[in-house]
Amino acid sequence: MEGTLRRIVIAPGGSTGWHHHNGHVQGIVAAGTLTRVFADCSRQSSPAGSWVTEDPGGDHVGLNLGTEPVVLLVTYLLPDDEPFSQDAPAHCP
Repeated sequence: MEGTLRRIVIAPGGSTGWHHHNGHVQGIVAAGTLTRVFADCSRQSSPAGSWVTEDPGGDHVGLNLGTEPVVLLVTYLLPDDEPFSQDAPAHCP
């Protein structure tokens, strides 16, 4: 198991693209508002100061629908030699 801390910035109007993780991911929204869309097309908006978690294998996309950058401070707990994320097909329009 490997642990990694990353700072991720999503520009206004930007997206992470549909993906999933093969381990646990958790972190804080340090700035902006992160909107996540999940495989069942449900949405969750997390403003600055929110704690977010993602379980292994759950397809999702992160969006910045705001006018300022979204800044995430994220910890990845992944099996050895796993990439941070794997591309996934889009589930929702």
